Amino acid sequence: MLSKQGVFSQRLLLVTLLAVCGVSSAASAQEGNRFAVGGSFTHRGVDSSTAHGGRGPGIQWRIGHSTEGWGWQYGLNWYSLDVDRPIAGRSTPLGELRVRPFMGGYGYTHLMGPVAVTVDAIGGYALTRFDLTSEAANAYRERLGAGSLSAHMSNTPVVKPEVSLWVDVTRKVGLMANAGYIIARPRFTVSSTLGSDVERYRADAMSITVGAVYRIF
Repeated sequence: MLSKQGVFSQRLLLVTLLAVCGVSSAASAQEGNRFAVGGSFTHRGVDSSTAHGGRGPGIQWRIGHSTEGWGWQYGLNWYSLDVDRPIAGRSTPLGELRVRPFMGGYGYTHLMGPVAVTVDAIGGYALTRFDLTSEAANAYRERLGAGSLSAHMSNTPVVKPEVSLWVDVTRKVGLMANAGYIIARPRFTVSSTLGSDVERYRADAMSITVGAVYRIF
């Protein structure tokens, strides 16, 4: 059975595809585009019982114009996750994990009139930051008798297979959609006066983004 996040992701992707079909037949190319900027909305789901994804707006840009064939791809795809942890048998919000990947890779783009579809795989390295909640520190102290608490996520390699779609609505306006899965497994260390616990944390995230850009020049 699909989770609520999975159902939402499928509906978001369906709406995007319907919108693309509605505008593609009447669109004209952004062939002269060198740089366009606009906004986007991302829904992010995680495959973990100890983390929660999220959704929200962001900045979207487009450099150049899509061409048929193989080519280099790039991406940042920064995101954050809320991490839970069982403390004395009770699930407790532990903190927020921020993952900041810097990625590049290779892929193939196919043009269908004003529509460009790209399938690629990008990878690189992600900087991470973990911020503990006061609730977690209190839980360790009150439930386990720990005098102090700290947590650290290591930086980590990342890989993201993805499919992207661009639609030239006019010579100035473009629509986009992107669906991908980021694989990130940082080393997670939780330390207190009771000792240290080290594990590989599954910070993988599936993301679906839709957006629009306007050509600046």
